[in-house]
Amino acid sequence: DKRPDHIAVKFRDHYLTYRELNEKSNQLARVLRQKGVTRHSIVGLMTENSLEMMVGILGVLKSGGAYLPIDPSHPEDRVHHMMKDAEIEVLVTTDEYAQRFPFEGTTIVISDPNIFTGDKTNVDIINQSGDLAYVIYTSGTTGRAKGVMVPHSSLINYCQAMIKKADITSNDETALLSSYAFDLGYTAVYTALISGITLHILSEDMYRDPDQLVEYAKTCTYLKMTPSLFSIMIHSEKIKSIAETGRLRLIILGGESVNKNDLRRFSSLDLNHSIRLINHYGPTESTIGCVAGEINLDQIDEFSNVIGKPLDNIQAYILDPHQNLVPVGVPGELYISGDGV
Repeated sequence: DKRPDHIAVKFRDHYLTYRELNEKSNQLARVLRQKGVTRHSIVGLMTENSLEMMVGILGVLKSGGAYLPIDPSHPEDRVHHMMKDAEIEVLVTTDEYAQRFPFEGTTIVISDPNIFTGDKTNVDIINQSGDLAYVIYTSGTTGRAKGVMVPHSSLINYCQAMIKKADITSNDETALLSSYAFDLGYTAVYTALISGITLHILSEDMYRDPDQLVEYAKTCTYLKMTPSLFSIMIHSEKIKSIAETGRLRLIILGGESVNKNDLRRFSSLDLNHSIRLINHYGPTESTIGCVAGEINLDQIDEFSNVIGKPLDNIQAYILDPHQNLVPVGVPGELYISGDGV
């Protein structure tokens, strides 16, 4: 409502304004409700990174259901296991994947223009804060994919905490630099949409290309990426242009440990240290992330992958095998509690 004509999501040369994104997701939500989706329904969503992906996510959330992101590049047995394990009855996908992955339940082809012909107005909200927003499958400690259930309340808590941590305002711009079936990218997705700013959606071939990645990084003000992708970016021949002519002010690193040599290289490229770096940690079960801390580029030699401090409304404890608090400096296991779990 505040910025209806501002670009919400952009993919290559195509985009949707906030008004268009809202209207399309409202129309999809009504179709989903007609198919029986309501609170506690889990809806499969299988697309590539695209504008349709974002309409699909918001359409499911508006319908009252929770979405299950399914990466179509994953092995067929993993895809079928996820569908069966989550007991989904409705699948939102494209025509291509509908043919490739047979599904016994109801399939909604999001590329069908007939879906977007109904009422565009906002649907009635039927959710409560404890209802599920999404279910995302991790590899699991046993090697068998397991579904992690994340409610709206945890997602909102995380977004508000990261908006504050990253000082995000309505003047910012960001990009999705991972598969939407990997919650690492949700830092960018949800903080962007809540803040009313533009989210660039990149396909894997775009963000895996160092030069393309640098060009997008120059137009964005903050990015969330893995340290591996960070390494790819800073070894591009065009990397110097980010610090010299780009708008980038913050990079959030998460999903892996940070390479100290990459920090040294980055620091030598950005001599004024105009771009902040935040180390970000958290298992999917803690809702995207739960601990974050700024990396001091003036003290790289002392950097030892310290992950930072808990985000708002999150508690972190180091405990011994008997679940007693250990003294400062004594190794133990990390326990997370609070609104993100």
